[in-house]
Amino acid sequence: MSSMSASGEGMGSGEEWDRPGLSIGFPGQSRSEELAPPRRRKRPMSRWRMWIRRVMPNDGRMVTVLVLALGFELYHVTQEIEKGISRFDNAVRGHVTPLPLLGLTLIWGAQRAARFHPFYWPDYSDWLRLTPWRPGNDPPWGPIRLVAQDLLLLGLWAGLVWGLSGGTLHPFKVVSMFLLGYLGMSVPPILNGGAPLLACLTLFGLGGIIRVYNDPHWMLGVAVGTALVAHLGQIRALRQFPWTQVPTVKIGHLAIRSRPDPARVRVKDSNGETVDDPEDLGDLGYPLEQLRPLHSWELKRMPVLGAVLVSALVAWWFHVAAIAFGGTGQPLLGPLTGFYVHICLGILLVRTLVYFTRVRPPITLGGRLRTGRFLQLRYDVALLPLPLIVVTAVSVPLVGQGLAGEVLLPAALGLTWFVGLACPPTLAWWRLAGSYRFDDTAFRNANSDSRVGDFVKTG
Repeated sequence: MSSMSASGEGMGSGEEWDRPGLSIGFPGQSRSEELAPPRRRKRPMSRWRMWIRRVMPNDGRMVTVLVLALGFELYHVTQEIEKGISRFDNAVRGHVTPLPLLGLTLIWGAQRAARFHPFYWPDYSDWLRLTPWRPGNDPPWGPIRLVAQDLLLLGLWAGLVWGLSGGTLHPFKVVSMFLLGYLGMSVPPILNGGAPLLACLTLFGLGGIIRVYNDPHWMLGVAVGTALVAHLGQIRALRQFPWTQVPTVKIGHLAIRSRPDPARVRVKDSNGETVDDPEDLGDLGYPLEQLRPLHSWELKRMPVLGAVLVSALVAWWFHVAAIAFGGTGQPLLGPLTGFYVHICLGILLVRTLVYFTRVRPPITLGGRLRTGRFLQLRYDVALLPLPLIVVTAVSVPLVGQGLAGEVLLPAALGLTWFVGLACPPTLAWWRLAGSYRFDDTAFRNANSDSRVGDFVKTG
């Protein structure tokens, strides 16, 4: 009885359970097992490791990135050897090329933003909306926003990069590159969460980080300011959870666009397959495709302020790209001009395709001349922005010929983009009240694979 009482005390007390030599005496247990020392308790460092590993990058993916970086470095060393340059005779003897280090930092920042955010993980988002979790608490997978562990790891990495590069990479520049990747992946969730203004300001800040790349102090200042704006956007977006849009189309495990909320009523297409939204039915053929309800993107009307911000953002990024690839003081007629012309032609082409695909004028040119009905206002009004786009794209550079190319061409591109984006009529008005005929070319084409078109032909 005494032995049983001792065993009972041992089972009820965690301290006596861990005493050396104490045994409960299970049936079939050997004497050596009974006298075996107890299991070691967890080391004090375990909590530290768990604390720091909570935000550490995924091991497998980072190993892949490291292998790519080492391959780039070996290629660079091979090129130096072929040119007769010895790295050990260089001013930065034995140091690593800065580009792979910056690339690693950029990828790390992007991976940190996407790793724990429900926006990039559809299954995680669907599961999270069924749990008691609410915005303001840490999600089960890990923190979405930057925490103390990130600052510690980033500080250690910045010091390591500064040493490996021989002092050529300032720690502020390393921190800014991490924030560049992190903030870049934070923009889609902010935009999806109903904060387009903060997302637009974040994109402006990202361009500013690249614009002041040569000054580490300004680079860090712009990055921190942009991070504060993005932080407000993240708070705004998380407050809207569960979102009406969740990601579904992926590259690997990361989503790149949104799909309708799974709570919406699903419909079936003509093959009996269930689709998430009527807009996913595909081409219904002539004439049902032209008579179907408008898509959601066709009904949305961008306000003038939104068009101004988007146009200014396009001009700003064009200016940043011009400075990054060509420097300052570029001539007006140069490589930058060719790029500008191609973008303006793209604006003209997109506007034409969006408004005039599968439609025809209500009367032909010959009919206008014969009947004297030269103007078809409800059709011609949609043609008016096209010459305005061309005039704006050509006239603005001619008027400001005294300015440098990296200033004048971005301004001209912003104005051209604004004309193509905001010039009336709106697409919803055009679809509902415009005067045009439906184009039945696809219906009359014998090689058309439209299911509904084939049905109409045989009926």
